[in-house]
Amino acid sequence: MTARERILSRVRSALGDRPPIGAPIAAAPRVPPGDLLAAFRERLLAVAGECTVLADREDLGSVVATRLHAAAATTVALGGGEAMRMLGQDLARRGFTILPPEISTADLAAVDAGVTAAQWGIAETGTLVLDDGAVRARRASLLPPLHIAILPRTHLVATLDEVFAGPIAASTAASHALTLITGPSRTADIELQLVVGVHGPKHLLVVLV
Repeated sequence: MTARERILSRVRSALGDRPPIGAPIAAAPRVPPGDLLAAFRERLLAVAGECTVLADREDLGSVVATRLHAAAATTVALGGGEAMRMLGQDLARRGFTILPPEISTADLAAVDAGVTAAQWGIAETGTLVLDDGAVRARRASLLPPLHIAILPRTHLVATLDEVFAGPIAASTAASHALTLITGPSRTADIELQLVVGVHGPKHLLVVLV
């Protein structure tokens, strides 16, 4: 018996009478364009995220402030961009302490919440895509215990492939960092017990505008 035959014999013995592996599970069907918002919301809720759809963008400051109050958050770190700056001014008028994107990592670690823009949402998985080069949002989305992401509903796509085939490919200069976020942070490193919020936000709210 050759070495190859001995190895195969041991494999057969180890497998015993186990049934053969079935055919691979088919990929989930593509999300029809008309169902992007509903699909994104459903997938996001399935991974323990929260989702609010605004009928009027003027309500944005009120909705964000209500969620911050519910989390007893008083200090808020902002992502970059003009929209975040204007939202920060609104929140400051409501009594929150607003910290800019330039704060140190040590200071950011002590902040109650991070509020950022998101560039795209993937309906198939409920995933957010943040372009750090566009809005400098990465740290504010990863360190505070509550992350609130503002996403235009027109920036929903069906799959991750569509992000790379469309917006990223069309960009004249690819970002140095893309952050993909699917629900709150979670890990099962310790005895395979799932724990939420160890390495990042424990809560994620996506506000669709």
